[in-house]
Amino acid sequence: MPKAGKRSTTLKQDPDAELIAMIARHGELFQRMDAIYERGGDDATESPEYRDADAESGDFEFSIVATPATTVMGLAAKQLWMRVHADLVEVLDIETLIARILELDAERVDAGNASRRRNDVADSQAAAT
Repeated sequence: MPKAGKRSTTLKQDPDAELIAMIARHGELFQRMDAIYERGGDDATESPEYRDADAESGDFEFSIVATPATTVMGLAAKQLWMRVHADLVEVLDIETLIARILELDAERVDAGNASRRRNDVADSQAAAT
């Protein structure tokens, strides 16, 4: 899954911080592609800079759709993104989308298991003292 930035303590305060960051990064990539196109027209879409931005934005499209929103703000941001980019959402490859959903599920399960293991260790240490 593409990361919009390093994880920080912000995620503890806002569980949708990563989703919102992905939406913001996707917007930045679209602005970059628009600027490249404005400078060079159709030929510019063949440039490495344009292709890189296009590939990265495509990765974010699947991640944004597949990432569950858990707050009102996250849901509103995701719904707005999906309305603005309805044409993109309609053509997402379902097999890739399912693979991304399963990847995100596995990450959440792994994170939950790691958290439970840390809690178990802390509980064991507390009981030993």
